[in-house]
Amino acid sequence: MTSKNTLFAHYSSYIACFILALLAFMPALTHNGLPAGADIAAHFWRVFELKSQWADKIFTASRWAEHFYYGYGAPTFQYTASGFYVVAGIISHLPMIDDIWALKITWFIGIYIGTCGIYTYANRRWGMVGALVSATAFTFAPALIGNEALGRGAFPVVWGMGWIAMSLALLDRYAHIRKGIGWVVFALFAMLWSHNLTAISGAGVILAWVIFTLIFKRASMPYLRGSILLFLLGCGITGFFWIPVFLDRDLVSLDAIPFNPHMQYQNHFYTVEQLFSGLQPYDFGLNIQPERFTIGILTWVSVVLLGLWGITSRGAILRNLSWQASADNINLQNQKSRPYESLFWLIITLSSLFLVLPQSQFLWDNIKTLQTFVFPARFLNITALGLAMLIGAGIHIIRWRWIAPILIAILIVQGWHSTVINWRDDFPSEATPRDYLYYEFETNDLATTSANEFKPRTVPNLPPATGFLVDSLINGTPAMRLNPDAYGEGVIFRPIKSTAEEYIVEISSPIELSLEIFQFYFVGWIATLDNRPIDIFPSGDFGFIRTEKISAGTHILRLHYGLTNSHKLGWVLSIIAFISTAMWMVRTQWMKLVKPPINVFMISPTPLREVIKLLLPAILIAGILALFIMREGIAWIN
Repeated sequence: MTSKNTLFAHYSSYIACFILALLAFMPALTHNGLPAGADIAAHFWRVFELKSQWADKIFTASRWAEHFYYGYGAPTFQYTASGFYVVAGIISHLPMIDDIWALKITWFIGIYIGTCGIYTYANRRWGMVGALVSATAFTFAPALIGNEALGRGAFPVVWGMGWIAMSLALLDRYAHIRKGIGWVVFALFAMLWSHNLTAISGAGVILAWVIFTLIFKRASMPYLRGSILLFLLGCGITGFFWIPVFLDRDLVSLDAIPFNPHMQYQNHFYTVEQLFSGLQPYDFGLNIQPERFTIGILTWVSVVLLGLWGITSRGAILRNLSWQASADNINLQNQKSRPYESLFWLIITLSSLFLVLPQSQFLWDNIKTLQTFVFPARFLNITALGLAMLIGAGIHIIRWRWIAPILIAILIVQGWHSTVINWRDDFPSEATPRDYLYYEFETNDLATTSANEFKPRTVPNLPPATGFLVDSLINGTPAMRLNPDAYGEGVIFRPIKSTAEEYIVEISSPIELSLEIFQFYFVGWIATLDNRPIDIFPSGDFGFIRTEKISAGTHILRLHYGLTNSHKLGWVLSIIAFISTAMWMVRTQWMKLVKPPINVFMISPTPLREVIKLLLPAILIAGILALFIMREGIAWIN
């Protein structure tokens, strides 16, 4: 069987990762609807709003949401990464896939991408056994499968963490064999456009990995320096989103978040006892099992025991916890190996874990960037990533192969036990504007936020809903954004077109007047009257769009959401990064013809039977353990 340097050495890799991802996806397969996590509604309705834009033939990265705030609009997508919503929207257009299953399937894809990324990265170092254990530890980490995916309903976070893992795997591959430039940049793009805070933390981890690796550079990574440029290109290609986020962040009420008691980081630290609490007996009286807030005590204990075993095993720690894989997987070229990478992941694990503890509050108090994360528990995701790497390195020390399936089974059940939560089936299978507007009426969660963070600063007070505007949106007619009874007899308004980026209305008036348009004013909206520019500005207590004086007669007023200077700068940066990536790919292909790359990182394919021999007993053991640990069977199977 020949060795390969491809991303996956054998189809068995795809199958193994798919099985693990499917097991993690089991709660979704056994429940109708969506998890009752606090954030799930926001993600559901953002997908709906994006699909509404596509129905209006808006296929650009639109930044404005037409239906939010009772139809007054909001710059939601200008500040919220939309990668997850775009993929879910595309999937929802497939035959027999409704809006609910579109979110579920997109979540599953994120799980699968993360499992594949961890498996690929770990397989190059610790072989198939260590890789499967690492992938299981990551995929079934209570922080991800329990807290983020189900407890909070934050599917985009899992999506983003999946692309963090895949970005690491692809960067690692490029550093060794100079292959996959386009895939590396795409993975970084997907990560950075997945979820704002996950993207920031993920970019920090990846940049730290590249720098740390560069400092302790090994000769087996001849193209490591190019990874830095790839990282910069990945950041640059998302400039269309991130540049406006940074430059225009003062245009909305993001600074109001700290004044919401629920959004204050001081109230959300976890003690060591809470983080290290073990599996509690399943309690049917609880809506949410407390284990979803832990780091996974069984994972941590396994890492510690395996580490102690390695330290006391006559130098095994130096032979096996290295930058490179074991000698049976790659050509080491007689280089001395040291545990630099395991040290890196240990630092990442302990650092991220420390940020969750109350002892780290002095850092939160003094670092503004940290405060944007709001909930310290978000760093449990990075802790899970580090623990997954460490447990894979540790299992490679153990030569008793039978330990691996037992450990995989324990990790699976630990993850399953954290997924017990209520589900809700009140989301419409095919959402409409009426569904969304009634959601705002019933919940008061306006613009899919809990702190009105997307409220323009030009809106001092949020107005109540307006009947004629809401009715027009529900009926599917062009929005009536002008009060037909406020301007006297003889004044007639006829809306012609209403989308997220454009509003056109015909005005017929016997007198001169200034119009108040029931849409929030925001930088980017421009107006023309009969194709001639006119001035607009925020009006009154509610910050609606107010026009300058319009002469008597019949006119066509058009509002258009154009590009600001920050958006133009962002798009220029994205285009430059895209062209640079394409040119680099062409140059690399040409260079391979002149000078073939040095392939020092070869992987031997793993036969499918070896994967089955490992996973099959693990699944059987997991099923038996679940019956005991989760009591009345697997609790989320009704």
